[in-house]
Amino acid sequence: MSSIRTDSPGQLILQDIRKGETLLDVLRAHGYAIEAPCGGMGTCGKCRVRIYTEDGTQEEILACRTPASEGMVIGLLGSPNPEDMGSDFCIGTDSEDTAPSGNCPAASDPACTAAFAADNMPADHATLMAAVDLGTTTVAVSLYKLPEVNASVPVAIPSEDCAGLSGTPANPSGDCDTPGHASAEPLGSAPCDLEKPAAIFCGTITEWNCQAPYGADVISRCAYIMKHPEGLRQLSGLIRHQIMTMIGTLCGRCGLVSERVTDILISGNTIMQHILAGLDPVPITLAPFVPETLFESAVPFYFEEMGRARIHLTRCLSGYVGGDLTAGLIYTLSQTETGPVSETPAAAAEMDSRAKASDFVTDSDTASGAEESAGSAPSSRLLIDIGTNGEMILEHDGHFISCSTATGPAFEGAQISCGMRGLPGAVSHVRYQDGRFIYETIGNLPPAGICGSGLMDLIALLLDLEIIDETGLLLPPEEAPEAFAGYLGEDENENGIFYLTADRRVYLTARDVRQIQLAKAAVAAGIETLTKSAGLCYDDIDRIYIAGGFGEHLSMEAAIRIGLLPGAFAGRMTAIGNSSLKGTALLLKALADSSSEDADGLTEDPAPESLPRILGSLPAVTYIELSANAAFTEAYIDHMSFE
Repeated sequence: MSSIRTDSPGQLILQDIRKGETLLDVLRAHGYAIEAPCGGMGTCGKCRVRIYTEDGTQEEILACRTPASEGMVIGLLGSPNPEDMGSDFCIGTDSEDTAPSGNCPAASDPACTAAFAADNMPADHATLMAAVDLGTTTVAVSLYKLPEVNASVPVAIPSEDCAGLSGTPANPSGDCDTPGHASAEPLGSAPCDLEKPAAIFCGTITEWNCQAPYGADVISRCAYIMKHPEGLRQLSGLIRHQIMTMIGTLCGRCGLVSERVTDILISGNTIMQHILAGLDPVPITLAPFVPETLFESAVPFYFEEMGRARIHLTRCLSGYVGGDLTAGLIYTLSQTETGPVSETPAAAAEMDSRAKASDFVTDSDTASGAEESAGSAPSSRLLIDIGTNGEMILEHDGHFISCSTATGPAFEGAQISCGMRGLPGAVSHVRYQDGRFIYETIGNLPPAGICGSGLMDLIALLLDLEIIDETGLLLPPEEAPEAFAGYLGEDENENGIFYLTADRRVYLTARDVRQIQLAKAAVAAGIETLTKSAGLCYDDIDRIYIAGGFGEHLSMEAAIRIGLLPGAFAGRMTAIGNSSLKGTALLLKALADSSSEDADGLTEDPAPESLPRILGSLPAVTYIELSANAAFTEAYIDHMSFE
């Protein structure tokens, strides 16, 4: 048995090292959450470790480029262990004054707010259900309990519980003969019994996706699966285990028993859902981009790693518009349109608190009620989820069209020289004031790198200060305004480098600017193509919802300045946070409401066809494939520059 030591006390890795195995392979196999956005291809430079030689010298090397060998001693340079991946936890309370707050996806969301029993400790025998947002970068889990019908429990019933969702799935067989189009019956209605106990929110936990060492985006992870015969089994097992561990953590903190979890509803992009289900995702990355399934079947999954729980995967719309956007659409449709629209997360949270399920327009509405709803609702609205993919759905006069653009992981700090995820120490915002650059870091810690929102701020500033020109060129010192020469240097190709911090540890390169240009052009071109496909212009869109963690902390002014979002959207954008988790929670509670009742109260078994029926209530959504779309290609080129 070979061994490799880390410089942390007591850390000994024992493993038979196979020929050709790298240090990255060994570290990943032992659960070390080492950064590897490129998936081990040697291009991102993030998997640096320190290696100690026998004579006491040290050298920093790339783990993905270094063969593993017997007796190595390495230092991890701050790479987090699995338990330190950065989790965020909030629990339900019996007081609105102490409701979840901060970065928790469930914070200030009425779909995730409920009261507990007086002792704030649900009974161990309670039936439990979990909603999961399976993101490429992060995983968020919300836990709910189903109270006994006659239990004396003070329950705050969110109005979303009354969203009458019914219908028939367009394709109950779950096959994918028409991957470019997803359809469903019109929204129906079902009565909501306010006397029936609602699913009670217990808590939410968020962690970094444990698949991150295998690539920052789904394409990198698919490449790993293609290269390694056991790759799919590895990644499937990792994410299943992580979800169950997170559920176990939530149960432990809430005094519940994880074995009582009967149903887990998971929403993610199509590739992430395939990986979790153990289905080959690689065909989705190759033309004609046909997935094995769109998860329309009524039959739940069962996985050994996830115990006896029924696993429900949210219906996807195409190979690149997944269940996460389906859930986001459900949440967006539940939103009220009254009151002013603000572009700040705080105001968005306030708007969330006024959300009503009555904004679902159902067939059972009276004629006058339908007319009133139509009169108060906007004629068009756009949902954009900006992450490693730019997924979006546009609604206009009751018609829905969607598309997805490949943005890559740049917005989340990957493949950026000093980029990092939104961890403590990340530069999150930058401004120029009184002749100097002032930055904020997460946790007010010394700067360790820069995350997506900080990148947007910085590039917008450098454009305004003419340090970056309209083509995206980061100017060298001799060509930039003289006042900023002290912040600038040159790389080996005589391109400029901008140093944000005095110690020059956090900087921006010409290549970094190019990565952001590619990503922002993809999103902007997707918005333009989708808008024109609907026969609209930007001014015709009444509401724009920006979903996802990146969007939640993004300065809308900076996004407009760099051309990520159209300037015409100013004043009509709302950051709605993790709409996938919020929509999944709504689906979960609708699934709970479908549970049959008997004389003794609520049973543990929802009808197996209930989730497809609920999802069948969604409106028809037409998917536009952009890979061979000439209008998209032309728009993409046009949006590359900074105007």
